[in-house]
Amino acid sequence: MKSLFFLFLLSCTIPSFVFAQGFDKTDMGKVSEVNPYNIKIKPRSSELYNKGYKLEHENKFDEAIVAYKNAIAVDPSNIDAYDNAGLCYRRIGNLDSAEHYYKLSIQLYPAGTVARQDIASLYTQEKKYDEATEEYNAIIKLEPKNPEGYYGLGQLLLEINKPKESLEPLNKADKLYAEAKNALQMDTQYMLGVAYLYMKDQEKAKSYINKSRQMGREIPPSLLDAVGLK
Repeated sequence: MKSLFFLFLLSCTIPSFVFAQGFDKTDMGKVSEVNPYNIKIKPRSSELYNKGYKLEHENKFDEAIVAYKNAIAVDPSNIDAYDNAGLCYRRIGNLDSAEHYYKLSIQLYPAGTVARQDIASLYTQEKKYDEATEEYNAIIKLEPKNPEGYYGLGQLLLEINKPKESLEPLNKADKLYAEAKNALQMDTQYMLGVAYLYMKDQEKAKSYINKSRQMGREIPPSLLDAVGLK
């Protein structure tokens, strides 16, 4: 079961570029002179950020990092530049620098949750589970209506083989996604199915996995077989 469970986790792990409210941050578009934190950004810093954004989406991560750093140099309050510099560092495998920039973002804007979600995901990758748990709990405290904190925490608990404990945050995330009519509810349904399968509750596992599939989630054939679906 353990190896099969690991396979399920690989198929549903949140990538580092998935952010609060279930969006890839890149879907938010280029920054304007006033970013989502209501902090006025110097126009030149925004220009450099947008240059980095373009380079990042061309997979030129080293060049994007330079642009983001230049954006920060022009205006150290450009929080998005810290977040995306961290993202690019993570994509090239420089986890220490990614963590550094995420921490700078958090120091600059402690009430924000984007960098906290990023660093929680990074900590999970590094198996720093206590630190990741702390960040997910901080997200939940800061934004109790944000499903991402609950989802991340539930996924982490599954990764450390605590399926029963994962049910509460996953159910909370599922409820919030449903209320928002967010398509990412299919992922919480999926994870709940995995949790119940790990707990050997075949009936509930099958029900959740089937609902997830009906919502459009791609299900690994091995998992369909495990819960008796075709």
